[in-house]
Amino acid sequence: MSNSQSADSSPFSGMSPEKVMFLTQMMGQMQGKSAADLMSVLSGAGAAAHGQNLQFSDSEADQVLSALLPNMSQEEKKKVEMMRSLSRILSLRGKK
Repeated sequence: MSNSQSADSSPFSGMSPEKVMFLTQMMGQMQGKSAADLMSVLSGAGAAAHGQNLQFSDSEADQVLSALLPNMSQEEKKKVEMMRSLSRILSLRGKK
């Protein structure tokens, strides 16, 4: 994100600067990647965030997906939505 871009216009507004930087870097890594490579970047993002002690709430994860989904193919969208559903189920089980 450039300095001239307003934080309010970011799809990640309301997140900490560390999270925004992490997501901006991740999205930069996704530029020009194939569908298989995109899924690899997304899969590794969770471990990378954990390594940086970044935890994303469900609403923050939804913000990220809202920013990513419009640029994905239908097949990619289905995979991401399935991963998100599984993540929510596992999260709910962990809270019991």
